[in-house]
Order: sequence, then structure tokens, then C-alpha cells
Amino acid sequence: MGWVIVNHWDRRDTASREDFGAAAYAVCRAARGHRGITSAKYYWATADQIVIAYDTDDLPAFYGPGTKENGAAMFTMADRARMVGTQTWVDAGQGSAVYKDAGR
Repeated sequence: MGWVIVNHWDRRDTASREDFGAAAYAVCRAARGHRGITSAKYYWATADQIVIAYDTDDLPAFYGPGTKENGAAMFTMADRARMVGTQTWVDAGQGSAVYKDAGR
């Protein structure tokens, strides 16, 4: 594992919690087929917020073009929720390597 990308999604008032959860599940399923993603899971943070965590060892590939399944799942998710935050986490070993590579 090198990086974890964490997205926070708030449910729209027009979406049921069941549809919200199903959309998050579909995003994770589609993401697992995307080059560079080793894991994709979602978690209920509150009754109205879901957090999706993606693991990747290839950050450029993660941000590269996705499949049509990725696009369809993300548009469905956007119909049911809005992304309110995103974070990129790096594991300690990778972070230390980047720090050393920067000449520190």
C-alpha cells in the first residue's frame, strides 16, 4: 500500500439511504476494476455521510482515465450525494521516501 484516497459524501435530501448505500457500493465495485486501485471500500460515517477509501500503489494511474463503469457509478453517486471532502493519505514508508527524495 502506498496511498489511500478518502472521499466524504453527504446524502442529498432527495435520495433514500438505501439508494445512497447502493450507489456507494456500485462506486466501490467499479473502482476495483480501475487500473491502479488495489482496494475500494465504503463506510457509513453517520446516517447521512459515507466515506469511500481507495488503496493504490500507483497514484498517477488512480487519477488517470477510468472505465465507463467508473463514470456511470460516479454520476449515479453524484445524483444521490455530494462530495464534501477528499484526502490523500500516504503510508509512513512512502512518505519518508518522498521526503528523502526531496533532499531533506
